[in-house]
Formats: sequence, C-alpha cells, structure tokens
Amino acid sequence: MDKIINLLFPDLYKENDKISSKSKRKLPDTVVKDLNLEQIAREIYPENHEYALEVLTNICDDPEVINYRLDILTDFINIPELETTILSNIDSIYKHERAVEAKIKVKGSFMDIATKVAGIENYIGYINSFHAFYCTHGSKVKSQGILKLLTYCEEIYASKEFDTLKQQIAELKRYLAEHISSVVIGINFDEFMRPAEAVLLSVGNKPLREKTLISRLFGQYDEFERVKGISPFHRLDPVLKYDGVDGTLFQDLKEISKQVLDHFSIALKSYYTLNTSFLLEIESQFRFYMGAARMIKYLRAHGLAMCRPEVARMEERIFEVKGMTDLSFAVKLMRDDWKVKLDKAIVTNDVAMGENGRIFLLTGPNQGGKTTYTRAIGICQVLMQAGLYIPGTSARISPVDWVFTHFPKEEVLGVQTSRLSEECKQFSEIFKKATCFSLILMNESISSTSPSECLYIAEEIIKSIRYIGSRAVFATHLLDLVNKIEEIHKEVNGGSKIVSMVAGIKPVDKNEITDDGEEKVECTYKVVPNPPLRSSYAKEIVNKYGIGFNQIVESLKLRQKTEKLQLGKV
Repeated sequence: MDKIINLLFPDLYKENDKISSKSKRKLPDTVVKDLNLEQIAREIYPENHEYALEVLTNICDDPEVINYRLDILTDFINIPELETTILSNIDSIYKHERAVEAKIKVKGSFMDIATKVAGIENYIGYINSFHAFYCTHGSKVKSQGILKLLTYCEEIYASKEFDTLKQQIAELKRYLAEHISSVVIGINFDEFMRPAEAVLLSVGNKPLREKTLISRLFGQYDEFERVKGISPFHRLDPVLKYDGVDGTLFQDLKEISKQVLDHFSIALKSYYTLNTSFLLEIESQFRFYMGAARMIKYLRAHGLAMCRPEVARMEERIFEVKGMTDLSFAVKLMRDDWKVKLDKAIVTNDVAMGENGRIFLLTGPNQGGKTTYTRAIGICQVLMQAGLYIPGTSARISPVDWVFTHFPKEEVLGVQTSRLSEECKQFSEIFKKATCFSLILMNESISSTSPSECLYIAEEIIKSIRYIGSRAVFATHLLDLVNKIEEIHKEVNGGSKIVSMVAGIKPVDKNEITDDGEEKVECTYKVVPNPPLRSSYAKEIVNKYGIGFNQIVESLKLRQKTEKLQLGKV
C-alpha cells in the first residue's frame, strides 16, 4: 500500500512535477508586510505560523489545486468530527513516534517492549478510529483529499495483514503477561565485599513480592512469595544508564528481550510496513486546515461573513466580491475586544473588477478607508489562491500569477530625491515581471517630490499598467491624475480600463458647520465608482487633530486663562 497523500496538491502534481514550476511562486517579504499576511498566518496556525505563511505566500494559480484545497477546508468546516478524529489520533501517535521504531531486527530491553506494544496498539487504534468515522460520517465527505485518506485507511482495515497484526500483538501482550514478570539475579562479591559479578538466574512468570507483615509474624506461606527479600524492594529508574557490572547485567536483559521480540518479528514487520509516518508527514497540512476552519467559524460567530470563493478562469481576469472586508483589520478588532460584533464595527464594500474596469484610481479623505480597501483586495486574492475562504458574502475571482505591492515604508531616506529614486527602482522591478494576469496594489505611491513631478510619474505608471493589462488599485491624492483617465484611454491601447473610485464622506448634520463656516462631514468608508470629490480633505484632518488656526487660538486663550488662575492661587 505504497501511497502518498498530500492535502495541498492532488495526485497529478506528484506525477508531472507541476508543484515546482508554474503552479508555485513565493511572494516576497514586502508583500507579506504590506498585506499583514504574517498576522493572518498566526491566526490560522499559532503553533507554526511559518508553515501557514509558506502556504499563503507560495501562490498557486491552478484552479484545480485551489478547488482541491477549498473542498478539503469545506469538509473541515462542515464535519466537526473530522478534526476530532484526526487530531486525537495524531496526538496519540506523535507521543509514541520517537519511542516506537519497530523494525524486523530490534535491539531493545524489557523496558522497551511495553512502549513498542503501545505504539503498535496506537496504530491499530487509529485505523479503527478512521474506520468508525468512515462508517458514521463518510457520506458527508466531499473532498478528494479526505476521501483518499479514508479509502487508504479502509484498505488497511480490510487487509489480511492488519488482521494478522491485531492477532499477533494480542498474542505478544498475552505472552508478556503470562511469561515475563520478573527475573532472579545472583551476585558474587570480592574480598572487600563489593559486588564483583552478577548473573541472571531465571525469568519468572510471577512478580516477586516482599513478605507481608502477616507472613513475617506467623510464618504463613504465600504462593506469590517466590523470593523472600531481606531488604525492601527498590524501584529502578528505567532511563538510567548503567555501567560496569550493572551494564553487563542489563545487556543480558536486552538480549533476552530481543529473543522475545524476534519471536514476534512478523507482527513488528507488519507494523513497519503499515507504519504511521505518512500521517505524521502531513500533520502540518491537517493543522493548517483545522486552524483555518476554526478561524472562519470564530469570525462568523463574531458577525463577519466568510464565503467560499468561486474560482474563475484565469483568462477572465476578474475580481468580484460582495461585502468585502480587510481580514487583518477584523482580526485586530477581535484581539482588542473579544466581544466585538464585527458586522456592527466594520463597513464592507462591494468590488467589481473586470471588463468595466481593472485599474482603480482610488481617491478620498485621509483615513477614509483607502488603505484598508486596497489591502483587503490583496488579502482576498492571496486567501483564495491558498484555497481558503475570504471575508465576504459571495466572491468570484480569477487567479493571478503574481501580487505586487507598493505601500509607503515607515523608514524615511535621508533626502526626498533618494526616496523618489528608490520608489522608481521598485516600479522598474515590478514592470520587469508584471503580466496581464498580475495584480498591482499601490498606496500613496510617488508622493515624495513636487506635485507636478508626482503627477507625471504616476501618469506614466498608469499608462504602463494599462498597456500591460494588469489589474491594479492606486490609492492616491492626485486628483489631476483621475481627470486624465479619458486622455490615457485614447493615448494607450490596453486590456485594462481605468475607473475612478472614491472613498466617500457624508454630512454629519445639515445644521452643523465647522469653524470656517463649512458643513461638517464624516467618512463613510464606502468605496464606490464616482468622480473624485473636489477637496483636498485637509480641513477634516486639521479639525480632527485640533490644529486648525481657530482651534489653536482658542486653545492658547484657554491655556493663558488657566495659567492666570493658577498664578492667582499661588
């Protein structure tokens, strides 16, 4: 039964080695940081987030593989008993995995036999456990990967070898219980009364016992008192290493136990042939799916919609999601307040990236949701291609061959021109790799030089993206760039139409005005197709942080008044 079960790739990927070529590409650390992927990986698999991050960043563009994974995840979500069965068996096997190395020739001791027997019993137990699961819940399983695992275990369960193994391990336990319970040791001393020689006198099928108080007082004979010790029994530490005479003595014990194990070599050989290593090899895959299923259920319990995305053909180049959310933001809210109701705390957005527009020029107020919206698209794309559910009520997404990000970096270079040069180098690297199947996400890019230079460089970038045909989101304050959309369409032929998207605002109260005599507004965090609003939104930022001129004047007056009152008290 030489079978390999892989829960990340179906059988064909072992046969034609697609895993190492077209279907697998590792996203760089910049994308991981910009999209908060490490935070999501920790949420999925806290004990080994590096593995979860590996799955997320090895971006796969094959719909067959993506659906293969989505099917498995759906089984874990819909059948809770699947996690219980697998987890209990993996934990049980793992405890014995290092101790149980049962092969045809085993060098062991009496102290090892019980451990080896327990390991084989674990193997029998987990096959029986999977059989019970298959009988009870097998009809609910829909995924190819889990069905293959269950079929494999069912074949073992029904095999003659497995029956033989169960019979022989039962015989071994019975033999050990009936024939090996004690040994009698003889010791010779030298002239200084130090133990000099030791010999095994016999192996007994009854345990040695101390004389009872009754027998010592009245001389009564107990059939179990084969040897009457003149001192109390002392427990031995099974992990101690013995040297000298003791080492020789215990080596003899090993030789005797080896004879016992050799007697049952057929059972041990069967166990070695039908070992559990394959299950341990895919343990991380199991835990990845289990963690993802738990996260989805937890998010749903907190009011966040999570859906299985429909995988569209790559050639369609679409991204359509209803009720999209930035998953990293939702996770942060949950960690800050475990009672939070995400459906009340988060504003969702609908996204339709396709024939009517594949390049979004996104404008809007500062802290109006542009970064969150841009990041959410990238996260949803990565989650879908990893075979995971995404935050939304429905989704239909084409795989991409790569995700590029260009977000502001926290570190600021010495001079602005150096920063601009670095940004341009990054775009140069992007355009060396980008194709019509790529996704490019830009957040306030090209903002480190004069407005006229920013506009010129940004326009050249958008022209290039349109010509290549990539999907893109460019969150920017360059309103004049948006006004050039039709001009760019006429100048450059390409497979990506440019559309203006706006992160909106709304009046707070029609009767409430700012200190400057204008209507007060607040961000809606809703992103919709619209021409840009003709405002720099600076007033909203100034008023929010209290740095408007009128606010500063009032603040100074209040401070001076407070100081006078304090001086009067003095």
